[in-house]
Amino acid sequence: MKILNIGSLNIDDVYQLPHFPRPGETLHATACKRYPGGKGLNQSIALARAGASVIHAGAIGADGVFLRDLLKSEKVNTGPLILHPAEPTGHAVILVMPNGENTILLHPGANFTLAPEHFKKFIKPLHAGDALLLQNEISNLYHILHLAHEAKLRVILNPAPFTAELHRAPLHLLDTLIVNEIEACQLVEIPVGSAPRDAFAALQKKFPETTLILTLGPDGVMATMPHQSYPVLEIPAFRVPSVVDTTAAGDTFTGYYLAERLRAAPFPDALRFACAAAALCCTQPGAAPSIPRRAQVEAMIKFGVR
Repeated sequence: MKILNIGSLNIDDVYQLPHFPRPGETLHATACKRYPGGKGLNQSIALARAGASVIHAGAIGADGVFLRDLLKSEKVNTGPLILHPAEPTGHAVILVMPNGENTILLHPGANFTLAPEHFKKFIKPLHAGDALLLQNEISNLYHILHLAHEAKLRVILNPAPFTAELHRAPLHLLDTLIVNEIEACQLVEIPVGSAPRDAFAALQKKFPETTLILTLGPDGVMATMPHQSYPVLEIPAFRVPSVVDTTAAGDTFTGYYLAERLRAAPFPDALRFACAAAALCCTQPGAAPSIPRRAQVEAMIKFGVR
């Protein structure tokens, strides 16, 4: 079975700050570093480090060739990756607080140059039942969902960042939907900050035929599969001595979860393994560099943090 990730690639500038800036306030950053990033790139690296064989499709500018080289170094197939002659690579400014929380400003760049004709080429080598992983950092998501459905692919979507266009997208065609608390509330149009159980119940009502995973940060995950005898699963988060940076924790979870499911791991086991990987990710700075390798996750589950 093939795994195709049509996803974003970004250059991340990460600033360490004492607190989030207030309107009109100027802050001195205590540190600034540049990292490879983008939800698509992060998730492909997580898949690869979890042991999966993954193909990455997307677009970069001339300034992002090092991102392609990074994917290649991780044994990710970058054959479909487009080098755009005029657009810069996607760019993110990430502000990180002392407790590891972050906020992100994103410019899509080349990620938003993808068109329906690109998607047709990307999915042409796939067969019915192959997996397609998507995020919401690329253009024309609506079109790729329809094309994937026609090709009978198993589509896994992490709809981040949330945009109003998602309400018009055919999300009922998804095999799996992975969201955080804010995205869940936005998708079902209830107040952000509503109780996770309320948001999850609304998701179940709206997407009864979809595997649903709600990530809750330090509170773990809630998840369910359609037509299963067990109730909603609640998997606790793994604890780590200190949280350095939560950037890419959700992407790490997504990649590891999908890799485990494609290895035929039972649903609860895949969720637990992905939670361990996400926790380890939070102990290191940056996005892609913080994604752990499989041996580290196995050691955490067996012995604790290492």
